[in-house]
Amino acid sequence: MPFATGNTGEGILITRIRLDQQRAEFERNLNFLLLNVEGAYWNLYGAYYQLWTREEAMRYAYEAWRLTKVGFEARETAEQTMEQTRVQYEQFRSQRLAALGQVLDAERQLRGLLGMKIEDGYRLVPADTPTLTPYQPDWKASLDQALAQRPELVLARDDLKFRQLDLIRQRNSLLPDLRFVASDTVHSVGSQLDEGRNPNNAFHQLFSDPFNNYSLGFLLNVPIGHRAAYAGVRAAQLSLERSYLSLRTEEDKVERLLGFAYRQVFELEHQIEVSQAAFRAAQNQLDKYYILFEAGRAKNPFGADLILALQNWNSTASSLYSFIVQYNNALATLDFARGAILERDSVFINDGPLPACAQVRAVEHERERTAALVLHERSPQISALPYPKGLNGEVSVSPPPSSNPALPLPALLERRPSLPELPAK
Repeated sequence: MPFATGNTGEGILITRIRLDQQRAEFERNLNFLLLNVEGAYWNLYGAYYQLWTREEAMRYAYEAWRLTKVGFEARETAEQTMEQTRVQYEQFRSQRLAALGQVLDAERQLRGLLGMKIEDGYRLVPADTPTLTPYQPDWKASLDQALAQRPELVLARDDLKFRQLDLIRQRNSLLPDLRFVASDTVHSVGSQLDEGRNPNNAFHQLFSDPFNNYSLGFLLNVPIGHRAAYAGVRAAQLSLERSYLSLRTEEDKVERLLGFAYRQVFELEHQIEVSQAAFRAAQNQLDKYYILFEAGRAKNPFGADLILALQNWNSTASSLYSFIVQYNNALATLDFARGAILERDSVFINDGPLPACAQVRAVEHERERTAALVLHERSPQISALPYPKGLNGEVSVSPPPSSNPALPLPALLERRPSLPELPAK
C-alpha cells in the first residue's frame, strides 16, 4: 500500500470547491457577455439617433439652400450667401454618410456578440425606449451587494477555502500514518468449466470457495526527515497568504469599479438635464431664425445666423442622445459592478432539467417574442422633434420638444420623407 503524502487525491471537500469555482467562472463570463450585449445594443440605438440628427440637419440645410436660391434668382441674395448654405448642406451630407457607417459598424458588433451572421438581409433596429428616469442608488447597500454577489469575489473566496484545506492536507503528511488493513481473496483451481461437481470444474471450485485467503492487520508508516512534507507545508502556507492578498485586491477592484459606475450615474443624469435645456434652446433658436429667414426671402443678415443655429442644433441634438446612451450604459455597468446584471436582464442559472416553458423551440419562441415587441413597443406617436415636411417652401416650425425626447426607433423611422439631393452644377 502506498504511503499517504501531500500528493494524494484532493478529497471530497476540495472537489466540491472546484465545482463551485467552475460555476462562478461560468457566471462571470455570462456577466461580461450580458454587459457587452447591452452596451452594444444601446450603442446601436445611439448610432441610429446620430444618423437621425444628421438627416434632420441635412433637411434644414436643404430648406435654407432652397430659400437662398429663390432669393438669388430674384436678385435679393448674393451668390456667396447661396454657396455658403450649399457648403453647410454638403458638410451635413458628409456627416450623414459617416453616421450611416457608424450604424452598420454598431450593428456588426451586436451581431457578433449575439452569434448572428454579419449580414442576412435584415437590419437590426432597437425597439426599446431608453431609461431617462433619475436613479438614486444607495452606496452602502450597493457595496454590500457587490461584495456578496460578484463572481470574481466568489472565485477568490473559493480559492481561499481550497488553500486552507490544502494546508491542512499538507500538515497531515507530517503525522505518522496508522491504518487497519483487511483482505479476502477467492481462488479457483480447475481445468474445465462444466461437468457439474467434477473436481476439475473451475466454476464449482470458485463458488464453493475451498481455497480462500484472508488477512487482517495494521500498517504504520512513519516519515523520517520530513523534508518533502515540510516543503509542501511551506508552499501551502505561501499559497494561502497569496490567496488572502488576491482576495483583498479583488475586493478593492470591485469597490473602485462600483464607485466609478456610481459616480457616472449621477453625472450623466445632470448631463442629460443640461443637454435637454440646451437642445430646447437650440430648437427654439432655429425655429425663430427660420421664420425670420423665410419672411425676409433669404436676405442678410439672417443667413449666417441661420447656419450657426443649424450647427448649434446639430451639435446639441448629437450630445443629448450621446448622453442618453451613456446613461443607459452606466446603469448596466452599475448593475454589473453590483453583481446584479443577471437579475436586471432576467437571466437565471439553475441546476437540473429545463422547465417546461424552456422546452419550446428557440426559433418559434423568438418569432413570438418579436411579434410581441412589435405590438408592445411601437408607439403610434411620432417624435416631437420637428423637421421640414416638404420641399415646397413650407417649413414645419413646432414647439420645443418635451423633456423626454427619447423614443423607440420604430416610431421615429416610420413614414420618413426621402432625403433631398442638390443638383450638380
